[in-house]
Amino acid sequence: MIKKEILQKIKSVIERVGYTTAGELELDYSPIYKSIGENIIALVEGFGSETFDIVVYHNDIEIDNFRIEYDEIMDTLCNVDLEDILEALERYSEN
Repeated sequence: MIKKEILQKIKSVIERVGYTTAGELELDYSPIYKSIGENIIALVEGFGSETFDIVVYHNDIEIDNFRIEYDEIMDTLCNVDLEDILEALERYSEN
């Protein structure tokens, strides 16, 4: 499955279940949006119908957060991460 299809399915599930977070989905890890520098990492922590919520950490301390639209994230997340998110969302929507 290509990224665009996966993102469309993610969006469809979120439209049914509403905004959720990596914690609520019980993901083993938050997907990495970007590694910015030494000990600085941006993780996908929230999932909305139009955007993903990104939280930036430095040595485990939150230093920033922002939202990114679905189209903008296609180049940064790999298919495995997107498929893991979709699978977790589908499990979550069944409960």
